[in-house]
Amino acid sequence: MPNSDDFNALFARAESLARSKRRAEAIACWEQALALRPDDVETLKRLSLVYFPDHIEECLARAKRGVELDSECAASWEIHTSPLGELGAKGSLFAGEIHLQWCIAYLANHPDFGWALLTKAYLLTILSHWEEALATLDRIIELAPRFLPPVVRESC
Repeated sequence: MPNSDDFNALFARAESLARSKRRAEAIACWEQALALRPDDVETLKRLSLVYFPDHIEECLARAKRGVELDSECAASWEIHTSPLGELGAKGSLFAGEIHLQWCIAYLANHPDFGWALLTKAYLLTILSHWEEALATLDRIIELAPRFLPPVVRESC
């Protein structure tokens, strides 16, 4: 059985390499860490981020596997910083569909999470699902007072 210290050392080294803009070396370390723990969602997420934008297939494969393993981690992927969101914005329907499924899976457990609803509406628009996008936007408007600061809420 692989040593957990080996995994942690590889993960930490990959983080350091990524921060130093040594992407190829970071990828190699994260891939080695993933070989030790194939279902580690955080490693899949990091690999997806570091593979983007030069290695789209690998990026999407790691992101898709992360979605399959844990839809909860979607909350930490903001649409504007996520490879899936950026690819969706550039017209990659496959990436948009994956990210949409991630949002839907997350919303199944957190139906009123505003950021996930907004992301869902955005992706539905990119994918030309107009009616569903409008229904999602209506839900956001319905929930909006909860997301406003108390000062703004009181003045409405």
